Amino acid sequence: MQENRVRLQMKIFPDMPPEDITNVVEQTPYKKMSIYQKFKSDNHYQKAVNHNKDGRMCAKCKFLDYEPYHHKNYYKCKLLGTSRGEATDIRLSYVCDRFITAEEIKEKWEKIQCN
Repeated sequence: MQENRVRLQMKIFPDMPPEDITNVVEQTPYKKMSIYQKFKSDNHYQKAVNHNKDGRMCAKCKFLDYEPYHHKNYYKCKLLGTSRGEATDIRLSYVCDRFITAEEIKEKWEKIQCN
């Protein structure tokens, strides 16, 4: 978690020496994160910038799940787990580092079986 904060501070203050950034981050209090927020932060869950070019977005991920409720679908990630609250909701136009399609899994499985 602290590494992410240091990386962010380095983007904000590119001219500041890394030792100073580490000191600032260690002294700055931060809000405690829930398990879901920590998962999203650690896996770089963010808006898919180039989703039209490379097709990487939650809408095409193998781990996408949804829960219908009162004529609406609430999209969830199987890796994140589900709850009846909005903390586990995901957006279809976002992507994280654990993105994988069913086709990619099939290709990996075929390679394993061939060897």
